[in-house]
Formats: sequence, structure tokens, C-alpha cells
Amino acid sequence: MRLRSPLILLTAVLVLAGSVLPATAAPPVKVGVAYDAAGLGDSGFNDAVADGAARAEVDLGVKLFEKEMVKPSGALLDTTVILEKLAKKSELVVAVGFLYGDAAWAVAQQDPDTNVAIVDLTYEQSLPNLLAAHTAEHEGSFLVGAAAAMASESGAIGFLGGVEFPVIQRFEAGFVAGVLHEDPLASIEADYIDSFTDTTLMYDYAMNMYESGIDVIYHAAGYAGYGLFEAALDYSAASGEHVWAIGVDVDQYWFVPEDQRPHVLTSMLKNVDVLSYDIIESQVLGTFTGGNREWDLSTGALGYSVAGGFIDDYVADLEQLEAEIIAGNIVVPTTP
Repeated sequence: MRLRSPLILLTAVLVLAGSVLPATAAPPVKVGVAYDAAGLGDSGFNDAVADGAARAEVDLGVKLFEKEMVKPSGALLDTTVILEKLAKKSELVVAVGFLYGDAAWAVAQQDPDTNVAIVDLTYEQSLPNLLAAHTAEHEGSFLVGAAAAMASESGAIGFLGGVEFPVIQRFEAGFVAGVLHEDPLASIEADYIDSFTDTTLMYDYAMNMYESGIDVIYHAAGYAGYGLFEAALDYSAASGEHVWAIGVDVDQYWFVPEDQRPHVLTSMLKNVDVLSYDIIESQVLGTFTGGNREWDLSTGALGYSVAGGFIDDYVADLEQLEAEIIAGNIVVPTTP
């Protein structure tokens, strides 16, 4: 009997195995992302979430479905309808912002086989398939509050929020605590403009503050905050006194006109791209869980900008404060 060579036998085995057990690739995880009223291109929250999702698409091979809240006509789509449509074709739906709060709860409750995550919100109750993801914005705000106190010459400092509700109050609470940590004698005025989109309203509120003697203002008002930087420039030009503005969410130094940049002291960075990436990764890995989850300073989801070099002299002190917060030596309040 003639023996076949080991190579021929091995080849035959591999061919047979390939015909019986074909290699199959797992289908990509499908993820829907719903953006809030500011929409994509907001140079802020939505764009950051989109960046994290896009990175997950490349790194993790997920398939993305994206939907904006605003129609081309300017009318707002129904939030529940948006999430329901995304849920029909996605294993995970990520919603951006508090405007989706009721809708995210409703969709998660009526469709328990679909995981739902909402960025920048918390709930008093929980569902196993609903994740409320938020950052410790009070901790990041504490650091820029400390920077504001270090930079202020008048000791008069302002905070302007968009809409007064718990999330934005956390910005205020942390900022005020940071200011007072550095300057216990500082005077602080806080107000809310009741809008996240009206830059003219923000401009007017900010001008009133600057005219009252305040020389540093921090905003937590989304797109409306761009009116603050315009006010800082105009007031400085008219008065001959240099005043500062502090941005939020992204490094707003790079998103304002060049002539306004000398007035952007720093920005409190909410790196929500980290949140969206982590949430999508948990779906891919099968580790997604519901409930409230906070990304704090230790996660890299928060920070401050050094663009322009205006706080270079304060960075060492700010790093020390950050380390103390992470270690638990400084506990930052969450309510004003």
C-alpha cells in the first residue's frame, strides 16, 4: 500500500474542515445615537459624543445609526419617536442630553431587549437596561473656579447657567466651591439665562455682570455661552479693563473668533467622547448594566484647557487640587 505524504494528508484535512466548518464573522453591534436640539456641528456636547461614537466605529467595528432632533425646517422631532425608531434597528441606543429623559425611560421600559443610555442625566429610579451616564461636572468646575480666583484682580466673579436644573446647578456648586477654596473673601454672583441657545441673551447678562465690576465669568449654557466671549471682548474694548470668560464642555478657545481668544481664560472640559466610547464598548463586550454611573476626574473624562497659556502659572496648583479631589481629601459639593 502506498502511503500519502503528511503534507497531502494535512491539506486534505484542512480542506475538509473548511468545507464542514466554514469561518463566520459575528455581525457588527448596531448602535443608534440621538443628538439634542443643538445638533451636530455645535462645537460642543453633540460633537464630542459623536467623536467617541466614531472612534468606537473604527476601533470596535460597530455599525452606527445617527439621528438629530431638529428637522431642516427648524422644527423639533418628537424625542420618543426618535428613540423608538433607533431602537428598532439597534441593540444599543445612546441619547444625548436631558431633553431625552422621559423618552429614554419610556423606550427602555417598553423594549427590555434593547439597551438605552442617556448622556448627562440621572434618574431617581432604575431599569436594568437603562444607563444614566454623567460626568462629575462639579469636580471639573471646582478646578476652573480655583483658576478664576487666581486670575481675578477684583475678587468679583460670576457664573451664568443656561437652564436652572440639577445638572447645571452642579456646575455652579463646584465652581463656587473652587473660587472660595482659593479666595474665601471673593464675591460671587450666579444667575441663569433660561436658554441653551440664545447667545444674545447671554451677551446681555454677561455685560451686566462685567459692568457691575465682575472680571471673570464662567458659563454652563451650551451654545448660548458663545455670547459670553463676545461680551468679554466688547466690554474690554469699551472700558479699557481686561476681563475674562471661562468656557465649558470643549476647549472653546479654538471655537471663538481670533479677537475673542485673549479673553478665554480656560475651559472646563467634559470629555463626553470618553463616555460614549465606554458605553458602546460595554455593549460590545457584553458588560452593559443599567443605573446611574458617574465618570469623575480619575477617569480622564474631565479637565481644563491651557490654550493661550493664560493659566500656565496656575497649573501646578491646579494639578495638586485635582490630586486632592481624586484622593478624597477635597469633597466637592453638588448643590449650590
